[in-house]
Amino acid sequence: MNKIDLSIVDKKVAERKNRISTYAQSAKVPSYVAAMYIDENAPLTTNKAMLKEIGLDINVVTEDNVSMVIVGLEAINIKLIGTESVNKPRLARVVNDIINEEVPECWGGPDMQEFIDITPDEV
Repeated sequence: MNKIDLSIVDKKVAERKNRISTYAQSAKVPSYVAAMYIDENAPLTTNKAMLKEIGLDINVVTEDNVSMVIVGLEAINIKLIGTESVNKPRLARVVNDIINEEVPECWGGPDMQEFIDITPDEV
């Protein structure tokens, strides 16, 4: 299995913080406003591409690799909620959708994490 390189995540988070700080100073806005601006104007990518950048090269999420992909998502500051309420085949399908969705390239950090609730809706 691929090895996750957390130093790349640290570098990307530091770059994001620098962009936020620079924008906040130049636009004379609070850092949270700068963070929203930076993240909303980030180039589009996929979580799959971001995972590949940190060393986790996944073609398709399967029952065999879904746990490692979830660890990778957590490394890039994406937390899945409700994983225990979904069987493994469905979990693999949902996580596959998550990593292939087009998203702004935002590496998060201590001040920004994405939470995705995958708990099934009650019928």
